[in-house]
Amino acid sequence: MDATTPTATTELGHGLDVVVKSFLATVDAVDLGLPGGHRGYKILRFVEGSTCQSQIRIAAALGVDRTVMTYLIDELEQAGLVTRRPDPQDRRARLIDLTDAGRDRLATARERMAQVERHVLAGLDEGEVDQLRTLLGKIVAHHPDDGPGPLCSISG
Repeated sequence: MDATTPTATTELGHGLDVVVKSFLATVDAVDLGLPGGHRGYKILRFVEGSTCQSQIRIAAALGVDRTVMTYLIDELEQAGLVTRRPDPQDRRARLIDLTDAGRDRLATARERMAQVERHVLAGLDEGEVDQLRTLLGKIVAHHPDDGPGPLCSISG
């Protein structure tokens, strides 16, 4: 058996590590056309499909340090992809909204991310990719406390 032969004994941690490293290396090699690269993509994607646009809540939901989030949002705002506005519930907080330009750039970045996914999942046929997505969806649904929490809801 060679290194490319799948086994039933692949440990979850090892398998996830290999896939994540491959994904990140591939996405870093692709120009998403966004400030912050794949982290900028995650932010735009989250803001597009969430009712939780507080900068602090987005940082917590995505696992991004709050200080780093500030710099990423600054870059996205300077590029005209998002806007900040005061939170009417908390004057100290800022809500993040996607601009029309942000939606357009996100659509382009989404196409490039699809190319990344096809590359990373090239060893699977279409049915297996669908099965993997279904299984990942079940895992994600089973861990709601690991995500954005009750204050946020994500669609799409």
